[in-house]
Amino acid sequence: MIHARGGNTSHQDVVDYFQHLFHGDAQTPGMILRERWISSPGLLERLAEAHTLAVFTGRLRWEAQLTLDRFTQVPFAPIVGVDDVVTPKPNPEGLLKIKATVPHNKIWYVGDTIDDAKAGVAAGVSFIGIAKHPVEIELLKQHGALHIFEDINQMEAILG
Repeated sequence: MIHARGGNTSHQDVVDYFQHLFHGDAQTPGMILRERWISSPGLLERLAEAHTLAVFTGRLRWEAQLTLDRFTQVPFAPIVGVDDVVTPKPNPEGLLKIKATVPHNKIWYVGDTIDDAKAGVAAGVSFIGIAKHPVEIELLKQHGALHIFEDINQMEAILG
């Protein structure tokens, strides 16, 4: 988009600027501290009673850990971030790392992007999508979602 509008900013400069805004610095807290928690109180605790919870994220592992530590005491293991894989989503490498830790190989992967769906299908795991808008719902279905919820808090109905 920048180049289309006549700009010459590099992709890395855009990434660096975003990361600066997101992480903050000594003078300005980052936007990471403004994140909202979207699961209802107790949801993850109830799910963790019957399931092992893990994370595969396109974020850096420490960013995901920071957010989890701020909002829940539920243990997630493993947490696989973009810094733990050679090739990011939609490559399934992170999911395959998680899958290797699960002896029974029965895994559900919950996500809200097409890259999440593609990674789930490529890893051979069941993908559950989160989407509200009809276009997003249809795209997730086209990319292999077994079920789609409008809200993450609804997933307890089938996983609980």
